[in-house]
Amino acid sequence: MKKTIVVSAINFTSGGPLSILKESLAELSQNFAANYRVIALVNSKELLSFDNIELIAFPYSKKSWLIRMYYEYIYFYFLSLKLKPDFWISLHDMSPNVRCKNRYVYCHNPSPFYESKKTDWYKNTKTYLFSKFYKYLYGINIWKNTYVIVQQSWLREYFVNTWKLNNVVVAYPHIIEKNIKKK
Repeated sequence: MKKTIVVSAINFTSGGPLSILKESLAELSQNFAANYRVIALVNSKELLSFDNIELIAFPYSKKSWLIRMYYEYIYFYFLSLKLKPDFWISLHDMSPNVRCKNRYVYCHNPSPFYESKKTDWYKNTKTYLFSKFYKYLYGINIWKNTYVIVQQSWLREYFVNTWKLNNVVVAYPHIIEKNIKKK
């Protein structure tokens, strides 16, 4: 029986986060799917196409933060009992409440570290509250991860100092440089 890898990215629907998901699934499809059962928890199956990766859609995950937290901290626990994964990789900052020996979280969103001003409350209440609240979500279950993966050294230092972690690694984004001809 193949070991199981679960990749959780239920809120990724566009831009950079969706690119990260696609690149991650392409890597798993090409180099791991022959030997592992790979399951991706996604917002919409229509956004992705990988023949050897199972997709489970959660289309309501972006409707509200309460729904998202329900999935992360309650629903995924019971899903992990059912799927019995050997590896759980959460690509969106939050360390879900799951039963799995090898857990990884990819923390890439710097907006919780934005120093908001009182005027931000009036200009964009949602962003203001997000920056205040999300720091605490980062900390929930953070110690249960095998590794915490970040994109930048300053974020690694923040995690090490704030939560006294010794399992934070920096994984710089893979950037492909294109040759540009000068005229």
